[in-house]
Amino acid sequence: MKKKLVYFLVFTFLIINFLFSFATMRGDSGVVDEVAHIPAGYTYLKFHDYRLNPEHPPLLKMIAGLPLISLNLKFDKNLPDWKDLPNGQWETGWSFIYRIGNNPDQILFWSRLPLLLLFLLFGVCLFFVTKHYCGKTIALFSLFLFSFSPTLTGHNHYVTTDIGVAFFIFLAIFFFLNYLKKPNLKNAIFSGIFLGLAQLSKFSAILLFPLFLFLLTLKIFSPKSKFHSTWDNFKKSFSLYTPGFILSLLVCFILIDATYALAMFKMPSEKLKELIDWTQPGIIPKSFILFLAEIPLLKYFSEYLLGFSMVFSRVQGGNTTFLLGEVTNQSFFWYFPVAFVTKETLGFLVLLLLALVLGFWKNAFYLAGLIKKGFKKIFQILVKNFWNYFEKNLFLFSILTFILLYLLVTFRGNLNIGIRHLIPIIPMIYILVALEIIIWSKNKWPRIAFICALSLWIVGSYMLAYPSYLAYFNEAGGGINNGYKILTDSNLDWGQDLKRLTKWVDENKIATLKVDYFGGGEPEYYLKEKYQRWTSRFGPTKGWIAVSATYLQNSRWYHLTLGEPDYDWLRSRKPDAIIGGSILVYNVK
Repeated sequence: MKKKLVYFLVFTFLIINFLFSFATMRGDSGVVDEVAHIPAGYTYLKFHDYRLNPEHPPLLKMIAGLPLISLNLKFDKNLPDWKDLPNGQWETGWSFIYRIGNNPDQILFWSRLPLLLLFLLFGVCLFFVTKHYCGKTIALFSLFLFSFSPTLTGHNHYVTTDIGVAFFIFLAIFFFLNYLKKPNLKNAIFSGIFLGLAQLSKFSAILLFPLFLFLLTLKIFSPKSKFHSTWDNFKKSFSLYTPGFILSLLVCFILIDATYALAMFKMPSEKLKELIDWTQPGIIPKSFILFLAEIPLLKYFSEYLLGFSMVFSRVQGGNTTFLLGEVTNQSFFWYFPVAFVTKETLGFLVLLLLALVLGFWKNAFYLAGLIKKGFKKIFQILVKNFWNYFEKNLFLFSILTFILLYLLVTFRGNLNIGIRHLIPIIPMIYILVALEIIIWSKNKWPRIAFICALSLWIVGSYMLAYPSYLAYFNEAGGGINNGYKILTDSNLDWGQDLKRLTKWVDENKIATLKVDYFGGGEPEYYLKEKYQRWTSRFGPTKGWIAVSATYLQNSRWYHLTLGEPDYDWLRSRKPDAIIGGSILVYNVK
């Protein structure tokens, strides 16, 4: 494929994604996490105070907050939740966005735009990194899957952490591999910088530390390295790679400390101690975090450790979760597999299945050919081939290892709130699938035609999903309007459709609407006098009622555990309208 055509297609894929994402962004109301993240990023830059949303690192919130600093926005520093509480992020967020005279749509637009642009940069980097290791055709097909993914588009424009951490994890792996390839000072520093940026995006990036240590160990012991075989050569290999690795860790932690310092250097020390005292006990003892908070150079790093401890407790604590008619406050083993196979396009799932079959088939034939050689010979051949693969396919080996490590930790966790928690590995899965498919179809026109047909199916699914990318479910999952029967929360319903509900109410000339809304919007701000607050605890009613899918399904849990009324009187009814897949509207007579 000619170079000009390749870059034209790269531009085309990304500009199509941008146009659909931008239009979706303009139509989406605020989602749950944005109520906390947007004012947090603004206050980190405006007041250099970290009392809001301390459970997440600051980088992506600060990026989102940059455009807001130039706007003439009001902020109520006398609000009790800001002034008196250690972490009054929710009421402060509602006040800042909706209740003190700021323009909510202006705040949402300008805080989201930098993260959408970051996603486009992610696409560019994914193409060039994959091109560097796998060639331009595989890189182009990886970018195609990336650009036409409803899962990624559903989250690429919100002020949240999932897309950003996926981007910086990907870059951190790339720059660390550059260091392993050429262990010099420059590569060690760049590796440390991007490792630090990943840690500053979301705490799930902590998995890079064991990954990098594992890769470093393999590199040192690899018989394919420059030094091997004897103890002296092992020591040379160790001394070649280890100092730069230690330097990269040092750069990483300095960057973390400096970024937290920028975000909180005006935060009163007593407020930091109050925040530490307020939090639940976590994996890191409070006494140790308080000890670090007393040391000037480590004061800011103590906040990083506090956030990590808070998130770890949150993951272990669980969340009210709905899956296929069942509810729990723990976790479902099949939660993420169900989310993946119902929310990825069927066209891609066919490609994934084909790639898995191809990989299994190749390895089955390979192992079958070794059986007659005897166990000792098989072991020697497998070890030799492992080292060959490790050295020649270090990038693929690294992302595959990270995928397996990430899945292991995710499945052992107790927090099921959305496919978004798989976003750090989804672009890597696209690369591995693209690799197998392109190799299989190379110069075989019937196979190429089959791949083109599946690609058109993916594009069609993507186009038809607009603007309900967050609520997208494939045909096997019943489509967007039936997703609420399978999963809720950020898989489907995060509050993004409140503005669309308002438009529907106006078009249908509804005078009063009872609303039980789950999200980051303010129903009264949009619906005004037509809005009447409602919850499942009020019991059955008549007239028009709109219920967020998450509240519809989760009400069953509170009925079972607390004996509260639930929406069983609505659940068996067919909705009169479904707004964006996430808000169910009924006219009860």
